[in-house]
Amino acid sequence: MNADLHWFRKPATNGPRDKGTFNPVFELLDHPIALGRGGEAFASGECELSYEDALDRAAKFAGIMRAVSEPAPQMLIVEDGLKPTALLLAVLGAMRVGTCAVIGSKGLTPRQKAEAPILRSASSATVQHQAQAVAESQARAGMHTATRSLDTHFEGAELLADGPDSAPSAVDTLMKQAAFKHAAAEPLGPGRTLMRLDGIEVTALESLEAVRTLLR
Repeated sequence: MNADLHWFRKPATNGPRDKGTFNPVFELLDHPIALGRGGEAFASGECELSYEDALDRAAKFAGIMRAVSEPAPQMLIVEDGLKPTALLLAVLGAMRVGTCAVIGSKGLTPRQKAEAPILRSASSATVQHQAQAVAESQARAGMHTATRSLDTHFEGAELLADGPDSAPSAVDTLMKQAAFKHAAAEPLGPGRTLMRLDGIEVTALESLEAVRTLLR
């Protein structure tokens, strides 16, 4: 048993084959915040995020994943071209509810490619259209962008909730909708696959180091 982890259920609680449950995002974000480190830097460089900001955005994206499917979808295909911060938060959000973040589609079956939700970078024309629509909506509501804007870090990203043939939704807009709630960390077995990197499966336990690698 890894004594450094904060187990939701300790291994062997229900017998010798019980591997226990934990959540890597709880380890990476929730626990440091509980220790009073919320305002400290979780990520720096290309991804400038405090622990509190990272948890807020990741938990909100996790809530969107849970709204896509209940329970949360088995996997999320993350395409190339996302901003580094959006990529990091999407991976954390997916892992928080037990969704496997797939980076690189190698090894996926045709059915998985056709049905799994996809997160991708929107075209420049789409981004411009979305920004114009938001500005018009704010103007009609009497809002001032400078005082009411929220940096979700998902600007320019879109979600295809039901696979490549579904209509794309601007993630930045979804993140700002009150209908999507922040999701709690799901208890997960340490051997559950939470990432696929070009066909290589990464377990929940291994994902801790994988995320730390992304932060370097």
